[in-house]
Amino acid sequence: MNIKEKLIDDIKKFLEKHDYSIDARFEFYDKETEELRDGVSKEVYVISFSFADYIEYDSKGNIADYIEGKRAFAYYDAETLKLLYILKNNGYLETDGTF
Repeated sequence: MNIKEKLIDDIKKFLEKHDYSIDARFEFYDKETEELRDGVSKEVYVISFSFADYIEYDSKGNIADYIEGKRAFAYYDAETLKLLYILKNNGYLETDGTF
């Protein structure tokens, strides 16, 4: 299994473990140097994906509530291949699943 496949498989397992519904599209970016949220520059791999849309229906089958899934970015340390955090539009999802 190459790095791309390994990391995409890892993020899928992480999201399933923490009960997050996701869209099936994943984009894998080549290794790059990024300034992380703590201000340290580090080589990372980034995987982008979308959380699934949320649709709620009323008793007549009409859409009662709709929330569009948002893009998120999983940051992996390029040396250790460990998940550092997930950047969402409204904050960070930590490696323990907390927001």
